[in-house]
Amino acid sequence: MKILVFEEISGGGMLGEDLPSDFFKQGKAMAAAAVTDLLSGGFDVVLMSDERSPLAVGDVVEIVTVAFGDNLEEVLEEQGHEVDGVLIISPECEGRLAERIMLFERLGVKLLNVGSDIAELCGDKFALNTYLNEQAVNATENFLLETDWQIDGKVICKLRDGAGCEGMRIFKNEQELQNMMASVVGQWVVESYLENALNMSVCIVVDGGGDCYAMPPHTQNVQLNNDGNLNYFGGRFDQGVDPKLARRAETLAISAVQAIQKIGKVLGVVGVDLLIFEDEYEDRVVEINPRLTLSFAGMSGAYQGSVFGMAIMGQKCISFHGTGTCYDVSGKMIKEQGHG
Repeated sequence: MKILVFEEISGGGMLGEDLPSDFFKQGKAMAAAAVTDLLSGGFDVVLMSDERSPLAVGDVVEIVTVAFGDNLEEVLEEQGHEVDGVLIISPECEGRLAERIMLFERLGVKLLNVGSDIAELCGDKFALNTYLNEQAVNATENFLLETDWQIDGKVICKLRDGAGCEGMRIFKNEQELQNMMASVVGQWVVESYLENALNMSVCIVVDGGGDCYAMPPHTQNVQLNNDGNLNYFGGRFDQGVDPKLARRAETLAISAVQAIQKIGKVLGVVGVDLLIFEDEYEDRVVEINPRLTLSFAGMSGAYQGSVFGMAIMGQKCISFHGTGTCYDVSGKMIKEQGHG
């Protein structure tokens, strides 16, 4: 079975634009992790690559290089007719992921992704969290910045269709936020800044029958700087996390994915970001990343088997080893030795 892997930043989605350094490195790390997993599952792999920075993935992978002046959609469509399935790794902001998925949906190609309808929902932080709470899945409650709202204490402000920690900022109170509203561009959402929580991320694998499997949770390294901006510095896959907290994170993440499955198809890997508290009734879903994430790349080399082989072909379950893997915001990984 031949699978096309298209990662937006490193695979030609920014032809004619400067490649953002950190996002480009993250993209390369995610693409490499996906390729490694697919190869271990016995798949043939075709990888899209921007000519400005080719990926070193070995001779066993077919590389399709795209250059400035190429019509990317035509190249993708041409490749779509030549493969058995497609894996898209793209930011969901600005509708980009949904747009890529729609292209292959029109072609009738098997997608190792969510459907375009789910990609659109997850790309809207306000609509997603409203939907999850309506489905009795505890998610952070947020409000559109321009509407009438009131929050006591610290406020977090984020782009409605932003990616990761892009543009996230903490304000000491509502008045401090109101003072900067005149200068903001785009649509923003606000919510209470919840402290004393463990920032966690869980990759959920969904197979062809719709069954969900949680991979071990990650703790995320999210820090607040002196300017009030939230910054993401990577994370750690660690089997040493308190088992009770890990189980709660996995259960909540699966509930979130099962909620979006009511809307449409999910196949492959999605990531769920969470806040886990001492009191389990305070646990919250922050967002769903409807695609493979950097957390998945952080586990590369820490498990045996193939996640996509399990999801697509029903191969035996994967097994994990080692005490943990740390990775930074650029996707650079530090693998710690040991046995779990």
